[in-house]
Formats: sequence, structure tokens, C-alpha cells
Amino acid sequence: MKKIITLFSLFILVLTACKNNKPNSKKKMKGEPICKYLGIDFSHHQGDANWKTIDTQTKHRASFFIFRAWRQGDRKDTSFQRNFAEAKKRGFIVGGYQFYDPNKDPATQTSNYIVFMDSIKLGKGDFRPIFDVELLSDTLLKVMGTITTLKKDTAQLRILKMIRVDTVDILANLRDTLRKQFVKNIKTCLSILEAKYGVKPILYANLNFFKENLLESFGFDYPLWIAAYDCDRRSDSVVINSSIVQFSDKIKLPGVKGTVDGNDIDCNKLEGLLLK
Repeated sequence: MKKIITLFSLFILVLTACKNNKPNSKKKMKGEPICKYLGIDFSHHQGDANWKTIDTQTKHRASFFIFRAWRQGDRKDTSFQRNFAEAKKRGFIVGGYQFYDPNKDPATQTSNYIVFMDSIKLGKGDFRPIFDVELLSDTLLKVMGTITTLKKDTAQLRILKMIRVDTVDILANLRDTLRKQFVKNIKTCLSILEAKYGVKPILYANLNFFKENLLESFGFDYPLWIAAYDCDRRSDSVVINSSIVQFSDKIKLPGVKGTVDGNDIDCNKLEGLLLK
């Protein structure tokens, strides 16, 4: 029989392990208030959730559910409308996020997300719009990969220098230009969302991705939802200053196939994340 890790029990294990972690025993968990709201996020990958089962499992103590609403730039998540309605009907705080595709027009996909959220009447008491950034554009990734390859190929670099072609510098300039465009496109999406809803949207990213690609440009200007799965990351300044922390992707919740993501919100931050 498989051991089922519940949302609440795993969260307690995470915090206990972090506080007892010997290498960090001298570090105070400054960002860990006593009061936390716990919640779940998932998408159509988990199939059709059995909400009667979820509703009866009060021991899991979930307060909120967030679902993927829009994906791949122009496609709605097929399970979103049902999950959103079922969770809201049962009194859970709910939200829906746009999974950003950096290879498609930024304004168009965010406008599509807004139209879709209007159709399910996102409103008072629901989470603000949520913008999920996890990927760099294919072009930027190819340029970065080529730079890495060239730097390792010393023979190729010598040949290029002999013919006075500084390919690495050229590619580095192109990489920087593409990075600026990447940030500009995200700002376009966030501005559209803010204009529509009158509040800054929540920005989701993995901790490493955020620090490498978004921190310098966005800082803490937006409410952050950060994925950070180990103890050291709980004490990272970005995590401490985030509004929502995704602490695991291995939660087993009766009524939902496979595993889902577990999240926590400081009690004093929840109200500020909801639409008025």
C-alpha cells in the first residue's frame, strides 16, 4: 500500500525539516510566521477531479485552489471551468493562471486569457489574475546554447579569431537583445492585466528562473508566487518576500489523479491577493 502524503502533513514535515536542518541550524527562519493558509494548484494533466471526495477530506485543510486557465498562448485548459466552479461552490478561494508562451504574441495571449476569465466571472473574493513565467523563447535558448558550445570548443574559437570574426561577442549581443525583448513582452502582458483589473497581477516563477531572468527587471514590484522545494530556499530573500510559496509538487490529494502542487500563504498576506 502506497504511503499517501497529505497537504498538511507534508507542509509540517517541510517546516520541521527546515528548522532542524543542521547546516542551517544557526539561521533563523525569519520569513516563517506561525499562521499559514494551505492550498493546491493543478491543471488538466490531473484529469477530472472528484470534488465530492475532495470536499469531504477536511483533514487536508486546504483553503484555496488555483488552476491553470490558459496555456500555449491560444488554448484554454480543458478542466479549468469545471474545477473553478466546483471549488468555488464549495467555499474554497479560487484563482486561475495564464501559462505564458514566450514564442507567441504577448498581447494576444493575455487578451485571450482575460476574455476567458471574464466568461467564468472572475471577481470579488477570487485571486487576482496570475501570470506564470517558466520558459525562455526558443530563439533565446538556441543563442545561449550556441554560446556555451562555442566557449567549450577552443579549436573553433581559435579559427574564428584568426579570421577576425568574434562570433561569441556577436551572439552575446544578440542574447542581450533577446533578453530585453523577453522582459518587454512580459511587461506588456502585466500592464494589460493591471489595466483590466486595477491591481498588479501575481507573478509566478521557479526560484532559480526568477533570480536568473526576472529579478533584475521586476524586483518585488509584483506579488510573487515562487516555487521553492527545499529547506535552503525557504530562507532565500526572494522566498521570504514572496506572497505565495509552492513548497512541493508531490502532494497526493484524494479525489485527484496523480500528484499536485502544495502551496502556502502567510495569513496576513492572503487578503491583499484577492480582488475587491
